[in-house]
Amino acid sequence: MADTSAQDARLSGRGASTTSGDVFRNVPIVLKTSIPGASIPLTPYLVPTSWRRTHLSTLVNRVLRTSTLLPGQEAEWQDGATAVPFDFIVDGQLLRNISLGEYLERSSKDAEITLELEYIRSTLPPRFENQIPQDDWVGSVDASRSGLFLTSSYDGTVRIFSHTSTSTPLYSLKAAPAGTSNPALSSAAWLPPPAVGADASSFASRLVTAGMDGIVRLFELPTEVLQLRDPTAGAGAASRKARMLWSGALHAPGSTASSSSLSGGLAVQPLSSVTASADGRYILSAGWDGCVGVWDVAAGLSAKPGSVMDVDVDEFDTEAQRAPDVEREADEHDDEGNSDEDDATRRKRRKAMSGKRTRALHSAAMGGSHRPELILRHTTPLHAAATATAAAGGSSAPALVPGSSAKVARAIFDSSAASSSSSVGSGAASRKVFSAGWNGSVKYWDIDAGGLLLSTKSSDKVIMDVTQLTSASASSSAGLLATAHIDRSIGLWDFRSSSTASSSIVLPIANAHTGPVNAVAAHPISGHLLASASLDGSVKGWDVRSSKQPLFTLTSPPPPLSALGGANAAKAINAPTRLLCVDWMQDGQGIVAGGQDCRISVWRGQGIGSQELKPLTEYDRP
Repeated sequence: MADTSAQDARLSGRGASTTSGDVFRNVPIVLKTSIPGASIPLTPYLVPTSWRRTHLSTLVNRVLRTSTLLPGQEAEWQDGATAVPFDFIVDGQLLRNISLGEYLERSSKDAEITLELEYIRSTLPPRFENQIPQDDWVGSVDASRSGLFLTSSYDGTVRIFSHTSTSTPLYSLKAAPAGTSNPALSSAAWLPPPAVGADASSFASRLVTAGMDGIVRLFELPTEVLQLRDPTAGAGAASRKARMLWSGALHAPGSTASSSSLSGGLAVQPLSSVTASADGRYILSAGWDGCVGVWDVAAGLSAKPGSVMDVDVDEFDTEAQRAPDVEREADEHDDEGNSDEDDATRRKRRKAMSGKRTRALHSAAMGGSHRPELILRHTTPLHAAATATAAAGGSSAPALVPGSSAKVARAIFDSSAASSSSSVGSGAASRKVFSAGWNGSVKYWDIDAGGLLLSTKSSDKVIMDVTQLTSASASSSAGLLATAHIDRSIGLWDFRSSSTASSSIVLPIANAHTGPVNAVAAHPISGHLLASASLDGSVKGWDVRSSKQPLFTLTSPPPPLSALGGANAAKAINAPTRLLCVDWMQDGQGIVAGGQDCRISVWRGQGIGSQELKPLTEYDRP
């Protein structure tokens, strides 16, 4: 057993708060890690119970310096001023802010036992960098595209911001047309370009939206927008209009049980979220009616060119101003062979042309003709009273209505599942899907098997969001999901297990926040990290290996008055900091969150989720 008592005099003076009793007590420890190339001999070390995280980190650095050096790091490790920061997990708890002796006392353990400590790369809190004002509540943020933020807002607008210039959006898009009863957008997401078989440049400029009007809309932006990083330099691109490729409702608008076999009697309901597959070929929409829509992007694009789906997104809004153009088209047509018509007949024909075009544009904007490939019923709808349907002038057959807990919070593709049986060929993303909703259940579906329900796990929680922990092949995190709950907790689900216990949450994090947890987002690189956002106004980072306390807690400072302007300035000033969405930047080194305070806040760090043994930079140093 290695005795470090001789080193204690030098180490204990570095910030340790000790008692006279702790100085003369030692405890044996064994240090292990899963970091590639960072293991040290499993020899027990006898260390003082007064030691804290910093002392243990120094010990590991010293042993690494003399044993398992990484190639090219010898010079760096010989410099005593450089070190890799480590955290330590004991019995599923991060050893932070307490000494080994305090841990033993709190856990009622004796100093004679050997403690097994796992050391991991320390995750230091990201620093607040910026906040971006919005005109209304922020329903979602997608930071997965390098250098860009994509936000959806309750004013019905999608905005794209550059990481380097956040005061003015690079591009703004009114997704819901004028006349929409509720234009609020709950979600917007980028469509990743397919790995094979498609033009990556065209797919890279596509995004999908979903909102309170129950419509899924697919847009294609001007390609120049994605190449901009300075909004002042892109006036030409910003003036170009996005193109709506298709739109569609999960159920036929105004359908009843007797008129729509596809909808099964459900009317159009608001949508909670929208998600794209990793190859950009498929889209999932989650609705308040308990249904998940599986949308085939290519099927919507196969509509005949010039049809009602292939229209400019702003065209319907400006139709009234275009009436003179329609009349001119009719006059030109007259000149080609209809000069004998009288004025009354000519005016009637012009009016018909204008009305036909307006109806086509309205159809494209308000519902389109695209329908989902498949509808998954996460919850079973209820039958309304037959008399209510009859009183409304409809069929006497009972209509279907969603239950009070029917809402599906989100549906996501299984990123760890192979798709060897997929009909779309090699290189396609998974066609297995998770759905989670207010009824407390998480369900697992196989789309290629016609929507076969593979597994169901349940809890007594109201689930607000779900994310899948990042996993590589054969990773221990494959099949692990994290859910956000209205009761302020977070849950970890393991779909690798076939457990039929009353609650399928394998790792509950009770009181994760002081308010309902609205959103969770898995780290894009590490399979152990996730972020959560709550109505309490905070963002927290978590390591699922030690979930008893967060790695960090982030809050956004009040917005400066100089950053607020326009008609909604008062709303932004008085709005509570209640967060509705959160996402990691593509490199995993930044977090973006937004909500009811009409802004998105940005934090940026270094080394988050990294497994590299890299000495501290000036940014990292505590």
